[in-house]
Amino acid sequence: MCRFLTIVFALVVFSSNANIIKLNSVKSPVKSSLYWHGYIEKTGGRFVEDDTAITGLAGTDFEINILKKNTWRIPNRIGTGFIIIVDFSSIPKNIEKFSLQITYPEMTLPIGGVRSAIKRDIDLHRHSGSYRWTFDFYFDFPYETTPGDWKIKIYSEGDLIHSSIFRVVDYEKKAQNW
Repeated sequence: MCRFLTIVFALVVFSSNANIIKLNSVKSPVKSSLYWHGYIEKTGGRFVEDDTAITGLAGTDFEINILKKNTWRIPNRIGTGFIIIVDFSSIPKNIEKFSLQITYPEMTLPIGGVRSAIKRDIDLHRHSGSYRWTFDFYFDFPYETTPGDWKIKIYSEGDLIHSSIFRVVDYEKKAQNW
């Protein structure tokens, strides 16, 4: 995204389990802080088609139950998933979007095709210098449950302002490492 070469000094802070990397670039004034993340379960609801969703379907009208707060290890049990909420501050008025990139274990969709990444914008056009971003994903179908890393990166004008990793683990083996 950055079309020119520049030297950037960054402060890198690792959490105790090294699954979140916070980068505050000298170049970008935008600050990020993790508000909340964890292992969740949904109950009720229905599916609707959504071209912006990872699998083309999105759940609606459901309730969320918290199974475990502040964990990056997510068992791949159907009906459960993960959530992350990040607060952004010091957003300049001229910034109208962030760029989101998520990579994840390959999924072969029932309609055909394989997916392992998504890129989309996060619309900020009504921010007042701050913004709270939420992302959640649920294992609704067996093809979504492949163990592996879900890497989430958010950029502001080419500068990485947030990075985190959820590790999806086999539900049957989770007790060994929970």
